[in-house]
Amino acid sequence: MVISEPSNESNGDERLTITGLDNIARVVSFGRKDLRPPAPVEEVPRIARLMALAIYFEGVLRSGHTTHVEIARRYGLSRARVTQIVNLTNLAPAIQERILLGDSLHTERDLRWLATQDSWAQQLAHGIIRT
Repeated sequence: MVISEPSNESNGDERLTITGLDNIARVVSFGRKDLRPPAPVEEVPRIARLMALAIYFEGVLRSGHTTHVEIARRYGLSRARVTQIVNLTNLAPAIQERILLGDSLHTERDLRWLATQDSWAQQLAHGIIRT
């Protein structure tokens, strides 16, 4: 890691540059009065993040470039957990859309059970998604 100290020039915009892994530089400003904290961002529901991850994992698996085991190793998950996440893609498209929009009122466990139902019609009939 290389740290470049701010210059001795007093122009009100002193910067400390830290470079490290992968040659990524982070610039931290000192002495700036006009900096404001970012506006709060509404948190994305956990199940929506898992649904997005499931769609990503499924795409990678379908491409044939990797396996459940390799995904598990790369993301620090068990193979069984990768399977649980990927199985969320067995949900009806309308349910997946609602989950991604944050309209799911139920837990991942409920939705994993729902994904085991034989047809999308059966999944939709359970009505566990807000309409």
